[in-house]
Amino acid sequence: MSRYPGGAVNAGSAPNVSGRGACLALLTLLAVYGCGGSSLSSSELRDQAGAICAAAQTHTDRVPAPGSPAGAAAFIRQGTGLLSAELARLQALRPAGDLAGVYRVSLLAFSRELHALRHTARVLARGSDPVIAIKTLQRRLAPIQSEEDHAWRTLGIPACVNR
Repeated sequence: MSRYPGGAVNAGSAPNVSGRGACLALLTLLAVYGCGGSSLSSSELRDQAGAICAAAQTHTDRVPAPGSPAGAAAFIRQGTGLLSAELARLQALRPAGDLAGVYRVSLLAFSRELHALRHTARVLARGSDPVIAIKTLQRRLAPIQSEEDHAWRTLGIPACVNR
């Protein structure tokens, strides 16, 4: 399973979805940022966040793609579970002040991705056409992932860039 859902889907075939997991509320993000703790230098942030993202990639790569469109909902749910843990670990990091704004952008975008994934899982659970649901997810994720990827690249953390 690649790191992020929303790979290409051919009509009538199994969706090529990747994982990236669970939506955490904006209030959770704000609460996490409001907590104290020592801040990380740029190199410490790169090392720690990169390790978190690389480990999550290893876990999501082990999730097998669904064999049919009907398996998309379970696939997304499994991926969101893994990826919500990744987001929680990333949220625990405290970048130095000059990095905090860009880091916050990346985590907010990640959170929006998870929200989109969970929404799609709910839509699929209600019986929507999996091919249409996944194509809709892909369109919804594209601008979010672009914003997130830009932030990760700006921070110099390529392991967290969507694949």
